[in-house]
Amino acid sequence: MDKVDINKDYYATLFLKRDCEQTSVKKSYRKLSFKYHPDKNPGKEADKKFQFINEAYEVLSDSIKRKYYDSNSPYGNSYDYQNHTTHSRTDHSSKVNKDFHEKEKYFLKVDIKRSVNITFEEYYLGKPLNVSYYRLMQCDDCLGYGNDTKGGIECAMCDGTGETRFTLDGKNGKCSMCGGRKYISQDLCKACKGQGVYEKKQIIRLDKLYNFSPGERYNQEYSKGGNYNKKKNNYGKFFLIIDVETDPKYKVDNNNILHRKIDVHFQDAIDGNKIDYKHIDGKTYRIDLNSNTKDGDIIKLPGKGLKEGRARNDFHLHLNIIIDYNKI
Repeated sequence: MDKVDINKDYYATLFLKRDCEQTSVKKSYRKLSFKYHPDKNPGKEADKKFQFINEAYEVLSDSIKRKYYDSNSPYGNSYDYQNHTTHSRTDHSSKVNKDFHEKEKYFLKVDIKRSVNITFEEYYLGKPLNVSYYRLMQCDDCLGYGNDTKGGIECAMCDGTGETRFTLDGKNGKCSMCGGRKYISQDLCKACKGQGVYEKKQIIRLDKLYNFSPGERYNQEYSKGGNYNKKKNNYGKFFLIIDVETDPKYKVDNNNILHRKIDVHFQDAIDGNKIDYKHIDGKTYRIDLNSNTKDGDIIKLPGKGLKEGRARNDFHLHLNIIIDYNKI
């Protein structure tokens, strides 16, 4: 559409929320056009700002142009990032491409999903595991608004009161546009470079692995663990999918008792020899056989089974008598 540049943030230019009413568009335009009118601010910079303000108003004040802009611009109110991943950027300068790419961070989905596999050995040992991921956090300096907190013009949303009257309980609340600061600066926040968000590494600690079961999948939800939603001023959810692996050498019965079958040469069984067994904990245990040892006998290792709370169950070692011709 003519005169609609989808790579420009018209809402930010007029200091408007993306879901604002048309009356707010007009009110903000009047204040900004008066402030940056060439008659009051001679110079190329002010003239450039004035032209940009007029361009933004021309688009946002026209219902047809605004609808087109909202749907097709990554800065629009109804833009679907997933349906615009093929948006051409080759027609613009490298500077615009870079700026567009930086802004894409804001349009990522607010909910985050991650998957983690817990090996059977990790499950047995029960050591806490750390799951790390990156998410977008609200900028502490500008509170997500992207503007410098010092100076600026009177907020068009609250008329410089810093409060909003549109709350469910009827009481005045903090203005969602200026964050109660009454003024909005034309300068970008230096901390987040105007993004309103910053990237942070988040770590979730998984302990008490004994609460899981091998071969099962678990879904854990963290209500505010996702990306910061700049439009709604809240955080998305973090979903963690946990798969606990099994080990074909080990079996777990309904009583949470761990079992394993090992081969024993019949000569060792007849002679009542001592054999060494290397357990999943990495340690080697000496097993005393006797002359009465037979196929299917169970050797119990106290406290070497699965963990339950602070203690461990017994471990059951099943003997499988074989003929090892290498020992004959």
